[in-house]
Amino acid sequence: MRPFALPLNSDNLNGQYLSSHALGMNLPLLGEVHMKHLLRLWFMQGIPFAFGRSPLLYEAIREWLAPRLRVAPLDITLIGSARIGYSSSPVPKFSAVFNARSDLDLAVVSKDLFERIRADFLRWQDDCDLGKARPLDKYQEDSLQRLPKNIGRGFIDPDRV
Repeated sequence: MRPFALPLNSDNLNGQYLSSHALGMNLPLLGEVHMKHLLRLWFMQGIPFAFGRSPLLYEAIREWLAPRLRVAPLDITLIGSARIGYSSSPVPKFSAVFNARSDLDLAVVSKDLFERIRADFLRWQDDCDLGKARPLDKYQEDSLQRLPKNIGRGFIDPDRV
Protein backbone atom coordinates (compact mmCIF):
# COMPACT_ATOMS: atom_id res chain seq x y z
CA MET A 1 0.00 0.00 0.00
CA ARG A 2 1.24 3.48 -0.85
CA PRO A 3 1.30 5.92 2.06
CA PHE A 4 -1.94 7.90 2.26
CA ALA A 5 -3.52 6.00 -0.61
CA LEU A 6 -7.30 6.24 -0.43
CA PRO A 7 -9.82 3.84 -1.93
CA LEU A 8 -11.45 4.97 -5.17
CA ASN A 9 -14.81 5.29 -3.43
CA SER A 10 -13.49 7.49 -0.59
CA ASP A 11 -15.42 10.56 -1.82
CA ASN A 12 -18.59 8.77 -0.68
CA LEU A 13 -17.20 8.17 2.81
CA ASN A 14 -17.55 11.50 4.54
CA GLY A 15 -19.40 13.40 7.22
CA GLN A 16 -19.54 12.96 10.97
CA TYR A 17 -22.19 10.25 10.69
CA LEU A 18 -21.84 7.87 7.76
CA SER A 19 -25.21 7.08 6.18
CA SER A 20 -26.45 3.49 5.97
CA HIS A 21 -26.60 3.92 2.18
CA ALA A 22 -22.93 4.97 2.02
CA LEU A 23 -21.92 2.10 4.29
CA GLY A 24 -23.91 -0.50 2.35
CA MET A 25 -22.61 0.68 -1.03
CA ASN A 26 -18.96 1.14 -0.09
CA LEU A 27 -18.22 -1.58 2.46
CA PRO A 28 -17.87 -4.38 -0.11
CA LEU A 29 -15.36 -2.26 -2.05
CA LEU A 30 -12.95 -1.66 0.83
CA GLY A 31 -9.77 -3.60 1.42
CA GLU A 32 -8.61 -4.67 4.87
CA VAL A 33 -6.59 -1.54 5.65
CA HIS A 34 -9.34 0.87 4.66
CA MET A 35 -11.92 -1.28 6.48
CA LYS A 36 -9.88 -0.75 9.67
CA HIS A 37 -9.85 2.98 9.00
CA LEU A 38 -13.63 3.05 8.55
CA LEU A 39 -14.22 1.03 11.72
CA ARG A 40 -11.91 3.20 13.79
CA LEU A 41 -13.32 6.52 12.53
CA TRP A 42 -17.07 5.86 12.45
CA PHE A 43 -17.61 2.82 14.69
CA MET A 44 -15.19 3.40 17.56
CA GLN A 45 -14.22 7.06 17.89
CA GLY A 46 -15.75 10.47 17.52
CA ILE A 47 -19.00 11.77 18.96
CA PRO A 48 -21.62 9.00 19.00
CA PHE A 49 -24.86 9.72 17.15
CA ALA A 50 -26.91 9.34 20.35
CA PHE A 51 -24.93 12.20 21.93
CA GLY A 52 -24.67 14.45 18.87
CA ARG A 53 -26.67 17.17 20.63
CA SER A 54 -24.89 16.73 23.97
CA PRO A 55 -21.35 15.39 23.48
CA LEU A 56 -20.29 16.48 26.95
CA LEU A 57 -22.92 14.18 28.49
CA TYR A 58 -21.20 11.24 26.75
CA GLU A 59 -17.88 12.29 28.28
CA ALA A 60 -19.50 12.77 31.71
CA ILE A 61 -20.90 9.22 31.54
CA ARG A 62 -17.48 7.78 30.61
CA GLU A 63 -15.82 9.83 33.37
CA TRP A 64 -18.36 8.53 35.91
CA LEU A 65 -18.06 4.88 34.81
CA ALA A 66 -14.27 4.74 34.53
CA PRO A 67 -13.31 4.68 38.24
CA ARG A 68 -16.10 2.22 38.99
CA LEU A 69 -14.69 -0.19 36.41
CA ARG A 70 -11.09 0.74 37.25
CA VAL A 71 -10.35 1.69 33.64
CA ALA A 72 -9.53 4.92 31.79
CA PRO A 73 -12.45 6.90 30.33
CA LEU A 74 -10.97 6.38 26.85
CA ASP A 75 -11.31 2.61 27.38
CA ILE A 76 -15.11 3.01 27.35
CA THR A 77 -16.91 3.40 24.04
CA LEU A 78 -20.40 3.26 22.67
CA ILE A 79 -21.18 0.75 19.92
CA GLY A 80 -24.17 -0.20 17.80
CA SER A 81 -26.93 2.05 16.52
CA ALA A 82 -26.27 4.65 19.24
CA ARG A 83 -22.77 5.08 17.81
CA ILE A 84 -23.60 5.43 14.11
CA GLY A 85 -27.32 6.29 14.08
CA TYR A 86 -28.66 3.01 12.66
CA SER A 87 -28.28 -0.73 13.07
CA SER A 88 -25.37 -2.37 11.30
CA SER A 89 -26.85 -5.82 11.97
CA PRO A 90 -27.57 -8.00 8.94
CA VAL A 91 -30.77 -7.51 6.93
CA PRO A 92 -33.62 -7.18 7.90
CA LYS A 93 -32.37 -5.07 10.85
CA PHE A 94 -29.72 -3.23 8.81
CA SER A 95 -30.36 0.53 8.73
CA ALA A 96 -33.03 0.48 11.49
CA VAL A 97 -32.75 4.01 12.86
CA PHE A 98 -31.61 4.76 16.42
CA ASN A 99 -34.60 6.11 18.38
CA ALA A 100 -35.91 6.76 21.89
CA ARG A 101 -36.54 3.01 22.42
CA SER A 102 -33.01 2.02 21.37
CA ASP A 103 -30.52 0.97 24.00
CA LEU A 104 -26.99 2.20 24.64
CA ASP A 105 -24.44 -0.58 24.14
CA LEU A 106 -21.25 0.26 25.98
CA ALA A 107 -18.04 -1.64 25.43
CA VAL A 108 -14.83 -1.51 27.43
CA VAL A 109 -11.53 -2.29 25.77
CA SER A 110 -9.10 -2.87 28.64
CA LYS A 111 -6.60 -5.69 29.03
CA ASP A 112 -6.58 -5.26 32.81
CA LEU A 113 -10.38 -5.46 33.12
CA PHE A 114 -10.47 -8.42 30.74
CA GLU A 115 -7.92 -10.28 32.88
CA ARG A 116 -9.85 -9.54 36.10
CA ILE A 117 -13.12 -10.82 34.62
CA ARG A 118 -11.34 -13.82 33.09
CA ALA A 119 -9.87 -14.71 36.52
CA ASP A 120 -13.35 -14.43 38.11
CA PHE A 121 -14.78 -16.75 35.48
CA LEU A 122 -11.98 -19.31 35.90
CA ARG A 123 -12.53 -19.35 39.70
CA TRP A 124 -16.27 -19.90 39.19
CA GLN A 125 -15.61 -22.58 36.57
CA ASP A 126 -13.20 -24.38 38.96
CA ASP A 127 -15.77 -24.14 41.79
CA CYS A 128 -18.39 -25.70 39.49
CA ASP A 129 -15.98 -28.46 38.45
CA LEU A 130 -15.19 -29.20 42.12
CA GLY A 131 -18.85 -29.14 43.19
CA LYS A 132 -18.41 -26.02 45.35
CA ALA A 133 -20.82 -24.12 43.11
CA ARG A 134 -23.32 -24.98 40.42
CA PRO A 135 -25.03 -23.09 37.62
CA LEU A 136 -28.30 -21.68 38.92
CA ASP A 137 -30.13 -21.59 35.59
CA LYS A 138 -29.83 -22.34 31.87
CA TYR A 139 -28.02 -19.01 31.29
CA GLN A 140 -25.23 -19.87 33.71
CA GLU A 141 -25.05 -23.35 32.21
CA ASP A 142 -24.68 -21.74 28.79
CA SER A 143 -21.98 -19.42 30.14
CA LEU A 144 -19.88 -22.39 31.25
CA GLN A 145 -19.91 -23.62 27.66
CA ARG A 146 -19.72 -20.33 25.77
CA LEU A 147 -17.29 -18.21 27.79
CA PRO A 148 -14.13 -20.29 27.26
CA LYS A 149 -14.57 -19.84 23.49
CA ASN A 150 -15.26 -16.12 23.82
CA ILE A 151 -12.29 -15.64 26.15
CA GLY A 152 -10.10 -17.39 23.57
CA ARG A 153 -11.22 -14.78 21.05
CA GLY A 154 -10.45 -11.92 23.45
CA PHE A 155 -14.05 -11.11 24.36
CA ILE A 156 -15.99 -11.61 27.54
CA ASP A 157 -19.45 -10.48 28.56
CA PRO A 158 -19.16 -9.76 32.31
CA ASP A 159 -22.86 -10.31 32.97
CA ARG A 160 -22.31 -13.95 32.01
CA VAL A 161 -19.86 -14.54 34.88
